[in-house]
Amino acid sequence: MSDDEEYLLKEALSLLGQFEGLPNLDALEGLRLGLGVRKNERKIISLTKNPLENSNLLGELFTTISHRQVVELHYHKFSSPHTELTVNVHPYLLKEYNRRWFLFAAAESDRKLLCFSLDRIDNAVPLPSHKYIDYDGDISEVFDDTIGVTINEKSPVYNIVFWVSDISKDYVATKPIHDSQKNISGSEEEKLRRIYPTLSKGRFFSIDCKENYELIRELTSFGKELIVLTPVIIRKKIENRITEMFDNYKSLEIRI
Repeated sequence: MSDDEEYLLKEALSLLGQFEGLPNLDALEGLRLGLGVRKNERKIISLTKNPLENSNLLGELFTTISHRQVVELHYHKFSSPHTELTVNVHPYLLKEYNRRWFLFAAAESDRKLLCFSLDRIDNAVPLPSHKYIDYDGDISEVFDDTIGVTINEKSPVYNIVFWVSDISKDYVATKPIHDSQKNISGSEEEKLRRIYPTLSKGRFFSIDCKENYELIRELTSFGKELIVLTPVIIRKKIENRITEMFDNYKSLEIRI
């Protein structure tokens, strides 16, 4: 192997090794040695990760999904950390978002799709005697119209048009807010320039998304550099969020 191939292989094996509890994890070290991959402390690629306190949990849930096993989840809410809740679920997908891992699973009782943050799961007990039911379709399609992990089944898919300033337009263009993002140009852009004459510079974009917490947070995170234009219902939610932020700062009491 070339030096580059050796390094990339080592990094791939090292990345997998972060997920303790994966089946045949012990074989990774043997594979590394068998392929003659030398240890190299010099870092060339740096990947951000958020280690779990229960580092085995990710691997254990991976195994239950792979083996199609119903699981008894023991978990808690941040609002009630000392109150343990229990539910039997059919696990389908492990998804990482914003440096946090989530499990998507259907409740055994009513088949409702649920989302659990792994840092709030205390234990996962496989129930091999329970009949596992596969998800009907491709579960990844659930996120086609969604930013983040909050599934809002009641929300329609909105065509959201927004303006981005010259300061941030290239950042948004090169790192889309959503996979559906499009750059608005031509006659459609000219029409928007006429409707919003104060937005003489910058660039217009659109995304097709359902409304959820992550969508509002993402659009608000750009501050004054991004303005949502339509639909009104999304723009009003942004306005309300900004007003609440302003009120919090305005009412801030400081004692020295």
